[in-house]
Amino acid sequence: MRSHGTARSKPSVARTVDAPPGDAALRARGAAYALFSELTRSPFRPDGSIVALPPADLPELLAELGRVLPFGFDASALAAAAVDLCDDDAALAAQYASLFEVGQPGPPVAIRESLVRDDARRALEEIVRYYDFFGYRLNADEQWCPDHLSVELEFLHLLAARHEAGRRDDLQHLLASRDFLSRHLLAWLPAAATSVGDRVPGSWWQLLWDGLHRYLESDRLWLATTLDGY
Repeated sequence: MRSHGTARSKPSVARTVDAPPGDAALRARGAAYALFSELTRSPFRPDGSIVALPPADLPELLAELGRVLPFGFDASALAAAAVDLCDDDAALAAQYASLFEVGQPGPPVAIRESLVRDDARRALEEIVRYYDFFGYRLNADEQWCPDHLSVELEFLHLLAARHEAGRRDDLQHLLASRDFLSRHLLAWLPAAATSVGDRVPGSWWQLLWDGLHRYLESDRLWLATTLDGY
């Protein structure tokens, strides 16, 4: 687990179906970001081990999120794909590496924002300013990639969790989430998701990235409605 977040433990999703935003629904937002952060993190660990992908209880987690989130989110295709995956973690990890980590002059699909932004340096500087302002600290082995998809998602998890735990009339964490989504994640992820689909159509990775893209768009629309006038 990173020292500042909760994305390394199994996301906790409340069981209340009709909870209003501000209770179980807001906790579910944070849990969803933590889950997607974990699913898009590199499966290769510094000690040489490979983390199992995806977790065995992913279908149950996705179903629970779909019932509790403050907006509609259908992840049934992703859940079904998780059930159908074979238990070959090494093969799935190798596909992750071939898509997102190795290649010349770079990986086939960007999983870091700076790889696709014309203004990469400015974007990185702004990302780090967001992290510094909200006290989001990376482990030493992640400081070289603050723009990694998994890291950006865990930052949004942190914002969601802090809003849920704090004063509900203090909207700074929701405002930061809306701005970070529009200025960063949704500025580059849609094209990357399309690239995944073009390269490995029908694969686990395509379904994961498509599901993540739908989630981000749904959360963006919810934030826009919630923050209307701000």
